[in-house]
Amino acid sequence: MDLSRIIFVTISVQFGIIACSGTGNDVLPWKVIIGTHERMIQRLEKIIDKQGKRITELENNCVCHLSKVSDDVHLSQVPAMNESMTSGGLKSHHRELETNTKGYQIRNNSDSENQRFQRLLIGTPTVTTFDTIAFYAYLGTHDMTPAANKVIVFETVLVNTIGNAYNNYSGVFTIPESGIYVFTWTIECDGNGSIFTNILRNSNVFGSIASDSHNESEYRMSTGVALNFANKGDVVFIRVHTVHNSHIHSSDFARSSFSGWKLK
Repeated sequence: MDLSRIIFVTISVQFGIIACSGTGNDVLPWKVIIGTHERMIQRLEKIIDKQGKRITELENNCVCHLSKVSDDVHLSQVPAMNESMTSGGLKSHHRELETNTKGYQIRNNSDSENQRFQRLLIGTPTVTTFDTIAFYAYLGTHDMTPAANKVIVFETVLVNTIGNAYNNYSGVFTIPESGIYVFTWTIECDGNGSIFTNILRNSNVFGSIASDSHNESEYRMSTGVALNFANKGDVVFIRVHTVHNSHIHSSDFARSSFSGWKLK
């Protein structure tokens, strides 16, 4: 190898050429090479930064252009909208609305039939406005302290039409309209015990039952039914007459209850 040959190290950049040369005996210092590379990197960073700014500028221009195009399209639709508001346009919209409404009515009727069919299948009760006076209530738990002349309060109400005439805090049914009423009540007593109960209108007894298991260990249940004419504002309730060694029982297996309704 000819050591006298001139060694050229040439590095080309976008903006110029950096050349370093030497004779065969001259060794290019490392710090010169490193410095050259650092300057190259700095120039490339400047180029990248400049290109990034240019890209951002182009993006902003595109956004402004798209916004202007959108506004132009919107304005171009105004004549068509104005035309649709003329007499012919309104008539066309009216015919379209009638067609859509008829379709909705057909679908709505079909939905009603489907709902009715589902109710028939699963037995879901329909919501109905009642004009019949009626109530039904029961003891949610045992009455552990029955005593003579105590009014039994059936606190759990399932039916109570026409002004909530039955009061589940006092156990009293207030007659909302004059007429003939039917009342029924059921009482369950302990084994080896007994409970005698009356039904009263105001202070007058018009029915009685005995729930008596005095000589047996099994529970006993009795039900009474009574009819009575009552005037509006009268009160009807169930009262303990006498009790012997017993509670009033009520559970999912047997309910002590009180109900009534007005005859037509």
